[in-house]
Amino acid sequence: MKSHVCKFTVVLFLLSYTACLSAQINGKILDAKTGQPLSGANIYSDKGVSITMSDEKGEFIIKDGELLQGIDTICISFVGYLTKRFPVRDLLKKKNSISLEEAPIELEEVTAYGVRKFYLRVPYTQISSMPVPLYSFAMVPCGNKLYVTGGDRSQVKPPTDYDLTGSGGLPTGFIYEKYSNRIYIYDITSNTWTVSGQKLRERAYHSALYNDGKIYIMGGKRFSTNRKIEYLDETVEIYNIHQDTLLTDPVNPHQAASAAAFIYDNELIVFGGSTYQAENGWQKYSDKIHMLDLKKGIWYKVGKMPLGMETNGILMGHTVFLFGGYRQRPLSAILTYDLTTGIWKNRGNLWFSISKAAMTRGGDKVYILENGVIQVYNLCSNEVKAYQIDLNLRASGLYCTENKLIIVGGCTEDMDGKLGDAGIYEVQLSDFERTELHLINREK
Repeated sequence: MKSHVCKFTVVLFLLSYTACLSAQINGKILDAKTGQPLSGANIYSDKGVSITMSDEKGEFIIKDGELLQGIDTICISFVGYLTKRFPVRDLLKKKNSISLEEAPIELEEVTAYGVRKFYLRVPYTQISSMPVPLYSFAMVPCGNKLYVTGGDRSQVKPPTDYDLTGSGGLPTGFIYEKYSNRIYIYDITSNTWTVSGQKLRERAYHSALYNDGKIYIMGGKRFSTNRKIEYLDETVEIYNIHQDTLLTDPVNPHQAASAAAFIYDNELIVFGGSTYQAENGWQKYSDKIHMLDLKKGIWYKVGKMPLGMETNGILMGHTVFLFGGYRQRPLSAILTYDLTTGIWKNRGNLWFSISKAAMTRGGDKVYILENGVIQVYNLCSNEVKAYQIDLNLRASGLYCTENKLIIVGGCTEDMDGKLGDAGIYEVQLSDFERTELHLINREK
């Protein structure tokens, strides 16, 4: 059996500054046969590290030439088309279009037997445990390690009519409030935990980001000394993962809990969050966007969100994707923000509203976990799928490897109280294809 892969043309417009590594690369990806733009084409390095994607017009930009450091080859791929690889040195010399030739593909005969059995829910396996139950922490991947910073250790269980003693010497009805000041390090390869000798400020509901060998820990909340009052944390802590050292910057104008934060082009950018909570539960939300220039060490106010809220998301190229969030209730909107133009767009909605969801990106998909459901958002097709899983967790950590999801900690919150979970669980990505869909849609 033979099939043919249509050829397409990549039109690249290159603007050189002074050297290769300071170049700005603009491009437009087209179908060579129809001339139509290809939206959602992947641009990545020869080492498999994603750089950006083409937008709805087929255009892409690599604004920061430092992204090209250590990269010999740039690859461009699109489903149904032949992947093309360009040496960076040659790309910077070219001014014309590059055509991908039509290529026949020989497929071997395949015989299938039997009836495929589907899971009702996504299967998972517990593979380890955290040193302590923890949720609402900030987790940063680096190499084969996950750095878990801070987090909420609180355990809240409503009182009962019986005077009994539960595990750990705590009564059956209790409130234990505590934020973590530790950095727990999980080695994915060896499935082991270590603890940094450095101690952070006790904080939770914060952000942490990796850049150039350092983890920037900022925002969130901390308790007063008597644990009667919560304060927004005003500092940025900088942890050097190679030297195991910790520095504190006392300046952070974006003081908020549950804000979204990203690093782009040597800039740390923070969105939204909550800034005040009254005793009756009423909250005030921030719509501000602040940016820290990591080279100059200067903060700037750079814009506003359409609506103040707690939120979380992922960065794809120069586009921020924000999913759901919280504004007196869980939200479901999918919003995008273009860091180069400052334009906001509404991409549709998730099937289920989320507030303290864990999320991670794997290729062209974003995995979102909360309350017994994994929602999978396709960055290219704008499609949302939902799968059930028997893990009713909130405020977990989530990380995607080449072939699996790793779920870290979290908490359960229901009539029985709010209790932290110390479990480390894994989900095989291949099992999604063998699990019955709960819901599916595609926003136009």
